[in-house]
Amino acid sequence: MTEALKSVSKADIMSIPFDDIIDEPTESTLISGRINPAQVGGIPSDDSTNKITLRRKLSNLFFDTTGGNFERLEMETYIKQDTARKWFNGKNRISRKGLAKFIVGLKIDIDTANELFCLQGHPINLQNRFEYIIACAIKNGDSIDDFYDDVLKYCNVDIVGVERPDLE
Repeated sequence: MTEALKSVSKADIMSIPFDDIIDEPTESTLISGRINPAQVGGIPSDDSTNKITLRRKLSNLFFDTTGGNFERLEMETYIKQDTARKWFNGKNRISRKGLAKFIVGLKIDIDTANELFCLQGHPINLQNRFEYIIACAIKNGDSIDDFYDDVLKYCNVDIVGVERPDLE
C-alpha cells in the first residue's frame, strides 16, 4: 500500500474513476469491500484505543513540529487553536478533513500519515478523490494553500473552515 501512495500524481486526478469524491469512513465503507481487512492490517479493532492512540500521536507530532506553539499550528494548517486543544484533550472528534489539514500543513511523511489515517478509521483510500489529493500533497510537499486549492478544484469542496490570509 505504501508504494501505491508514493506513486500518485496530480496529473492523473481527472482520469481516475474514483469511487467517492469526499467522505468519512463508516461501517458500510468497510463492509462494502472498498476497504478490506488486509488493508487495515494490525490496527487494533477497539475504536476507543485507536482514538486515544491517534490523539497521543497527534499531540507528539504537534510538539515535535511546532514546539507546542498553537499559533504556529493555526498558521501552518488553518486549524483553530481551540479545535486543536479539544482534539488533544479528547473533547472533539478528529475528522479525516481535519487530520488531512494537520498532516499536509505540518509536512508529515506518507508512512506516518497512513498510520494516522488507519487510527482514524481506515488507511488512505486512493479510490477516494479527496484522499488521493492528500497523498499527492504529501508526496509533493505542497503548502496548505496549494492543498486547499486542489481540493476545491478537483472535489469542488471548500474545506478551509476559516478565512485564509490574503495571498496577493
